[in-house]
Amino acid sequence: GGSPAASGVGVGAGAWLAVGDLAFAGVDELWRVPLDPERGNPVVRLSGKGVPGGDVLPGDVQVSPDGRRVVYRADHAVDEQVELWSVPLDASAAPVRLNALLQPDEDVAPAAFGIDATSRRVVFAVE
Repeated sequence: GGSPAASGVGVGAGAWLAVGDLAFAGVDELWRVPLDPERGNPVVRLSGKGVPGGDVLPGDVQVSPDGRRVVYRADHAVDEQVELWSVPLDASAAPVRLNALLQPDEDVAPAAFGIDATSRRVVFAVE
């Protein structure tokens, strides 16, 4: 493996979200990373442990308007089958799958999901 790589987006409150292989080479996971690690705030894995080879897809991560949850696409449950997941930004609970079970040839479409202004609903497309 190579060295760890990550891409990220700021989420306010002194942190940013990173998608990268920070723990396991070749497995991209979702992380909350403090802007100032010297203040004692740890790096936190948000995406949990998926199936071997399962990855969070960089670029398909959104923070809810209320700033409490992160919605992202990943192949956590079945390698190479991309689904939609949600996790609290504070990591207080495990990620939950938002879509119903998919057929083997289906995925949640890339860049085709959105969180409504109330942060209560997510719309998405399956292809």
